[in-house]
Amino acid sequence: MNPLLPFRRDARLVRSCGRRAMAIGVLALATALGGRPGVAHRPSPTAAAQARPNIVLVMADDLDQLLGTMEHTPHINRLLRDAGISLERYLITDSLCCPSRTTYLRGQYPHNHGVLTNTAPDGGYEKMDSLGLEASTVATWLREAGYRTGFAGKYVNGFPLKDDLLHIPPGWDHWASPMRGNAYASYNYTLNVDGKQEAHGEAEADHITDVLAGHARAFLKDLTETASPFFLMVTPYAPHSPSDPAPRHAALFPDAQVPRTPAFNEADMSDKPPPLRLRAALTDAQIAEADALYRKRLQAMQAVDEMVAALVADLDASGELADTLFIFTSDNGYHLGQHRLPEGKAMAYEEDIRVPFYARGPGIAAGGKDDAHLVANIDLAPTLAQIAGAQVPDFVDGRSFSWLLGHGEPPVTWRQALLVEQYPLGSPAGGDPDPLDSPARGNPDPLGSSTARVLDPQVQSSDAGLLEPIEGTDRLLMAAERQPARPSRTGTGPGLGPDLGLGSRPDQSSAPAPLYIALRDARYTYIEHRSGATELYDNISDPYQLESQSRRAPPEQLGALSAWVRALQACAGEGCRRVEDAGPGGAATATVAATAGTEPTTAAATATAPNATATTSGIPTAVATPSVTPTATATADDGYRVYLPLVSVGLRGGQ
Repeated sequence: MNPLLPFRRDARLVRSCGRRAMAIGVLALATALGGRPGVAHRPSPTAAAQARPNIVLVMADDLDQLLGTMEHTPHINRLLRDAGISLERYLITDSLCCPSRTTYLRGQYPHNHGVLTNTAPDGGYEKMDSLGLEASTVATWLREAGYRTGFAGKYVNGFPLKDDLLHIPPGWDHWASPMRGNAYASYNYTLNVDGKQEAHGEAEADHITDVLAGHARAFLKDLTETASPFFLMVTPYAPHSPSDPAPRHAALFPDAQVPRTPAFNEADMSDKPPPLRLRAALTDAQIAEADALYRKRLQAMQAVDEMVAALVADLDASGELADTLFIFTSDNGYHLGQHRLPEGKAMAYEEDIRVPFYARGPGIAAGGKDDAHLVANIDLAPTLAQIAGAQVPDFVDGRSFSWLLGHGEPPVTWRQALLVEQYPLGSPAGGDPDPLDSPARGNPDPLGSSTARVLDPQVQSSDAGLLEPIEGTDRLLMAAERQPARPSRTGTGPGLGPDLGLGSRPDQSSAPAPLYIALRDARYTYIEHRSGATELYDNISDPYQLESQSRRAPPEQLGALSAWVRALQACAGEGCRRVEDAGPGGAATATVAATAGTEPTTAAATATAPNATATTSGIPTAVATPSVTPTATATADDGYRVYLPLVSVGLRGGQ
């Protein structure tokens, strides 16, 4: 028997009692002050939520939900998913590392926090630092609320700056993150560990996932005797490419292949916009390469799976597991051959925006599954803050889903749709891409290849630190962004619309127009590209998104839903929650009211959200809908059934 265990359990009792007393005091103060500003749909705490739990968050890098990777993580599945709850509609609002990670820290859509891509001038840590975003994150909120905080892993792309390699962001008591070297390749890197350099080479023990696991476990061990609850965020690089596994896992899954779903090497791309429509089918060599990368991704995730098992075991041994909310998720999803795309993310398709989300902890029943609510990375920071009894700033766009994690009651309303956005990525190595260079001109794969992983050229001229490799789909998007934007139907396209009075957002007048904006509701995905092309998918009848319906949608419906997505892309703070709840008619009304002098479509001015009631402000408010709300439908002239909740900005049809 371990002689330290009785002492650790006594320490746990001291901490537990202290946390409960502090929680009651915080809740009483919040009640006296009329609640915390900036939190949408704030539920009343239940008895299960009176004690503030420890929080452990493990966030993988580029981990898919739909390619089958999670079928090969037995520890995560048994210890987290099966022992807790799985959120089946957990989505990413910008499926790119740095914008998503900033959203996780701040609870904002990228168009509000301003970190739009992975590199300067519009993204990366340089942008985050220049905007002063680190001064207020979930780490600072929880630390101010009395939590001990620890971080181990990848922070944001381009961190740290070359003139401040030992920088530790505000809010973190313990810090272990790469400061130089090639952390993506798993070896030959140096960590900043609490302000001191820790070099690692090529030995088996230097594999980055294992080293980060060691620092995370050391953080837990050091907190055994403290009375404060703790927040630990662990962000391994796996399974991000080049997906180098730990040596002990390198021979696993020798016959694994990318799942051959109908989306893989899609047979008919005629419904897709250019340049996707022009992509040739994947060759046998490209398919073999995709399968090889898939096997490496499965192998790389095994060390993450073991990390989670070790952290759970440590918490159990110290007596802390019962008082710990343990969450596992990813910064974005991944595609690998779907829709003929080379490896990558940053698209609005399901493979890219849906990620795993598993949680276990006090108040969470084992074996739970929620597939009724659209939950997103904008929501995690306010959720953790509410559970921790921390103050949430008014700038937060997301909302708390704490009731799904055993804290509080379900809200009266929940969002009907979520915004997905993507911004220009920059130019690939070797010069600017030629948007006219296509398979039709004799180049078999000009827009991306899974063989081309090079660092962005901005690394050489920038003060940024560690940046990730460019992948195949990055190059496709870089080519697409060279195409000129077409005017939208009303002349107020994405990023150019008026202030709708739906929140005070930062000045983004110098920000680039998005490559696309999209809406995802309980059933549909609507995508509006900067070129004017649109896509519309019914994810129930067409789960692999093989046939866009945008050419069949009546223009009046497109107009109403264009107004909705445009209003959402212009929202901030509480305004975002109002627009998400309002539905297409509500957003259209807001747009018409705020754009006097413009010429919106008639339908945009008259459409009504199916589950909304009018308010004096002209913005409908959704009625009580903790569960999925049925979607309104209309019938086009050709008898084709078209559904309201998703359409886009720009020209009609997939042109």
